[in-house]
Amino acid sequence: MSRVLCRVAGQWVDHWPATDRGLQYGDGLFETMRLVRVSDASRKAGRSGGDVPLWQFHAERLQQGLNALLFPADSFAVICDAMGELADEVDLSAYSAAKLLVSRGVGQRGYGLPDHPEINIQIQLMDAPPWSWSQLHPGGVCIGVSAVRLGAQPRLAGIKHLNRLEQVLARAEFEPDWQEAVMLDTAGNVTEGCYSNLYIAHKGQWLTPIIDQCGVNGVIRRWLIAEGQVKEAQISLAQLEQADAIALSNSLTGIVPVKQLQQRLFDTSHSMWQPMKRMQQRLESLF
Repeated sequence: MSRVLCRVAGQWVDHWPATDRGLQYGDGLFETMRLVRVSDASRKAGRSGGDVPLWQFHAERLQQGLNALLFPADSFAVICDAMGELADEVDLSAYSAAKLLVSRGVGQRGYGLPDHPEINIQIQLMDAPPWSWSQLHPGGVCIGVSAVRLGAQPRLAGIKHLNRLEQVLARAEFEPDWQEAVMLDTAGNVTEGCYSNLYIAHKGQWLTPIIDQCGVNGVIRRWLIAEGQVKEAQISLAQLEQADAIALSNSLTGIVPVKQLQQRLFDTSHSMWQPMKRMQQRLESLF
């Protein structure tokens, strides 16, 4: 089940205009969020459909992206107003995930910014996939290393802008047995997965690549850092290949164990998995 709603010039419609800058130039941002689906248990806990337990992390990254892309100062407030109106437009209890897209709206032809931009919003409502940990552990996923390199652009590092061609190319080149691919930057440093953040267990500590030149500063990644479970570090491909364990994460699948990187097999019963297992249990309890 899915539903798409668009807010253009303050009105809810079924599509963005063809001249929208998000469509024309990728001039915008997106957030993919797991929602609380209403159940008897969640009603007893006082929750309502559409709650986003990790909204703080989504909101911080969204605001960072709006600032980086020079959006109008009131853009975040406009987005929050639109999300607040959602319950009047659709029954949110039927959905467990949402993708929020924000564009600079309609403008004149060319790259120049509109003089008075009015942002457009699109919200895609859908069912979230099952948590990967319960589906895969202790099996885990098989991953490879992508030949596509991530270009350095510090002004865009961390945010989820609408330009995803590097990831599109990387995904197109997955080997048949890959469920994900490691992406390196142009200097050869490990940065992230094609659609996930990445972690390695090294000398008794979980590490994640620094995101300051390229890549996405994921919600689960920032939650794990805030909870003191993960530290940032520069990670080489050699360190990745020699790690005691490798994990992935994104906001819909949660924390995902890796059982194989190219030809190397990993022990998914390694003791380093215990803290990650506890964090995945805590994550699931939020929803």
